[in-house]
Amino acid sequence: MSYDISLKVKVQDVDKYINVADGGNCTWNVRELIEKASGWEIKNEENNGTAEDMIPMLKQGIANLSERPNDYKQYEASNGWGTVESTLRFFRGMLDTCEEHPYAYVFVH
Repeated sequence: MSYDISLKVKVQDVDKYINVADGGNCTWNVRELIEKASGWEIKNEENNGTAEDMIPMLKQGIANLSERPNDYKQYEASNGWGTVESTLRFFRGMLDTCEEHPYAYVFVH
């Protein structure tokens, strides 16, 4: 199971969002690793807020996983599907996308 992340903008005067960017994909197995490293508690099947609001959390996650990877190894998936390294790549990709579209909303599916 995995999370598919997309960035969307709301259509003015309509209760509809349109996709503007693919935010990436990560395995469900790293949800605790993501939360511990960045503070982002993923809300599946929901709007997770603006990309602009995500940027500080993603930067925090990148710093934590880059500077102290061993502190987070305990949250890696025991089956190998979700590591500190793969989560770091996910954070970096998400950060790039969020910086390109700061006013989009982050949806997780």
